[in-house]
Amino acid sequence: MKGRLTINNVLIDISEDMPVPLSYSIADVKEPQNRKRNYSKNIKLPGTRRNKAFFSSTYSLSLSAIENATVGFDFDPTQQVPATYSEDGDNIFIGMCRLQSVTIENKNYFFNIVLMTNMVELFSLLKDIKVSELGWSEYDHTLSITNIENSWATSVVQNGSPVANFTGGVPDGFGYLYPLADYGYSGNLRDYKTNNIFPHIYFREIMTKCFALVGQTIIGNFIDSERFKRFVLGFGGGEKQNVSASDVLQRKAEYTATGSFSEDITYSSFDTPFFPLPPTGNLLYRYNYNYSKILKIADNFWSATTLVVDALGQFDETTGDFTIAKQGTYQLLFNGDVDFTSSGGLLSTAALRVVRNGADLGNIFVTNNTGITTFNGSINLSLNVGDVISLVFKIGFQKIDTSQTLPEDMPTYTIGIANSGTWNFELRSLGGVPIDGDTIYLSNYIPEMKCSDFLNGVILAFNLYVDDADSEGGVKIEPLDDFYLGSNVFDDMTQLLDHSREQKILSSSQIKGKNYLYKFLEDNDYYNQNYRSKFGQGYGDKNYQVQSTFEKGERVFQLPFAQTVPVGVPGTNIVIPTIIAFDENTGVVTPFKGKPRAFIYSGLRASDSWVLRNSAVTTTFNTYTSYPCINHLDDLDNPTFDFNFELPIFLQWSNANYVNENMFSVYHEKFLKEITGKDSKIFQAYYKLNKSHIRPQSFRRFAMINGVLFRKNEIVDYNGNGEETTYMELVRIVEGSRRRLIPILVPQDLTNDLVSEGGNNSNGADTGVSVVRGEINKAETTAKLSYGG
Repeated sequence: MKGRLTINNVLIDISEDMPVPLSYSIADVKEPQNRKRNYSKNIKLPGTRRNKAFFSSTYSLSLSAIENATVGFDFDPTQQVPATYSEDGDNIFIGMCRLQSVTIENKNYFFNIVLMTNMVELFSLLKDIKVSELGWSEYDHTLSITNIENSWATSVVQNGSPVANFTGGVPDGFGYLYPLADYGYSGNLRDYKTNNIFPHIYFREIMTKCFALVGQTIIGNFIDSERFKRFVLGFGGGEKQNVSASDVLQRKAEYTATGSFSEDITYSSFDTPFFPLPPTGNLLYRYNYNYSKILKIADNFWSATTLVVDALGQFDETTGDFTIAKQGTYQLLFNGDVDFTSSGGLLSTAALRVVRNGADLGNIFVTNNTGITTFNGSINLSLNVGDVISLVFKIGFQKIDTSQTLPEDMPTYTIGIANSGTWNFELRSLGGVPIDGDTIYLSNYIPEMKCSDFLNGVILAFNLYVDDADSEGGVKIEPLDDFYLGSNVFDDMTQLLDHSREQKILSSSQIKGKNYLYKFLEDNDYYNQNYRSKFGQGYGDKNYQVQSTFEKGERVFQLPFAQTVPVGVPGTNIVIPTIIAFDENTGVVTPFKGKPRAFIYSGLRASDSWVLRNSAVTTTFNTYTSYPCINHLDDLDNPTFDFNFELPIFLQWSNANYVNENMFSVYHEKFLKEITGKDSKIFQAYYKLNKSHIRPQSFRRFAMINGVLFRKNEIVDYNGNGEETTYMELVRIVEGSRRRLIPILVPQDLTNDLVSEGGNNSNGADTGVSVVRGEINKAETTAKLSYGG
């Protein structure tokens, strides 16, 4: 049999004539805001002895689940598990398996499954995890002028020690950055306290942490490009976190625990025959042992817990659940020696994991070794009142035993946890406004955002194409121009075209939507609202109108980040992002609680002097003549790229030169011309395909039809039996010239002032001096807004 299916590393029986209809897609030209992924239609597996043993949990009434754990069987029907389908030894599908149903026909069992790409599993997992919960405790550090200053160009604190995170003046894309921004905390924008500026985190590290959750790494030039390594995600503004020291103490819940557990494991399935054993010719059997167990830390059949402190009674020792009493940011810690035991087999995984409201948030600590291991780890969590948190051990066991012994004589293995002493686990509040010398818990300063939203936003912003993981778990992610291998690397499909079946050539008139709206997440801080009220669109947004006269309606492409308007500090050449609110009744500027913000870090920019002051001892400060600049431009003075979709109609700082290389022109314009322009063509037809056309990474090769190059967009229901042709959708390549850099003069009458700031003294001495800043109606001569001083 040339087809081979494995699920959870176990070989599964498939029928010789059973179709495995696989579909592959890289994008959807008809819905370009979507990114479809590889999948299969229903695959009907026969109820052989091997398959019934593997799927026994799905139909046997004598088996059950306790604490969401698999007990007595190997396949958990509530979870997606790894699956691979190969033909003649070549993998043509690597992804996940989901069981749809079990059917019984004439007393014969059938197991109906669906295969899908790892990206489905990744997004399913990420929808329950926030960016702040990806594991940032390694970067917790002491608040100090030195640590802030080092983040600008040299190093960050990682696991308690300084680690360089810049190479040749370019950030390496990990750790944190303290840039300058105006959040409405002070009237003097040349004088900052250390606890009035906040750490941002790098896009690159967020992406790598997301893919690491499913054991994958990102490969390609984009993830390591200077441009992408400069992108940071940061605080959207608002009141600084303020939880009193007494409240922090009250929220603490600390316990100790101890326990032991063991269980016998028999084989889960066997292959017969494996191969004849010479010289007698006896059959050799291969027996598969696959085991998974989840053990919650609680006063149940295997462990016991003891109270240390828990003023709010948040932990239930019987159930092992923390029920959160007060909203906030917390750290869940575990420390202790755990002794994993295994007789004659391999401990494939032993992990301490966190579950929130029934969703698995991932590992605090993991090992693959038996014996005593010191578990010492933590996870930071953003929690609401009523959230339920629990700690569990997950143990996995795998072994393949090759023997002539009959099934009833096969050995039984034992796996478990031996009593190795006392463990300590603690739920700790991370609240409070820090001063110099206090610990900065990095997760406190990460915006509220789901990982799935962040990942979708990055893919949308840069029009990224994501390939399936290779055999080593590497995932190729690149923008359109870089994803494909080159115009000289193609599959000539001309002779494979099935002329007996319908062929369609679609023009741009078939693409739905007249207006393509590229937008940032709408926010109502003063400068964003002011821009929107004057021009009827958001700062940096773009409306692209399709040439076709047939289409109607809109297609909206919205990022999960709000854009931030940079504003010049009066009397200086300092330009900083500004997120403030303004009360028209009082004329006072106050902090504005905004949505997540994304920026390009352009490095240290030469400037007039400014001060960074110790928040505990304000007479201790450093004075600088350059500042850490974040913006939507990669360089304020000589820009080459703009993190906007469109040129701003006006700027809040003086700049005679701008650039029209932006998110739309660089990453989206070419693709839209291919699917909506007058020369666009979408070719739908059937082809005689083989495994070389659909194996992983094949989408990166172009297709050629009669000398014309196309992008492969979608393959539907390939089954590899060689008898039927397969539907494939191709998109004709439309080459467009690169847009050139041009200077753009900003009208000077739109760079006058509206917002009045107090103070421009670099020593912080006169915080009440009124200096106008921003845009104003020309007829007015007095400032409308002012900071108190």
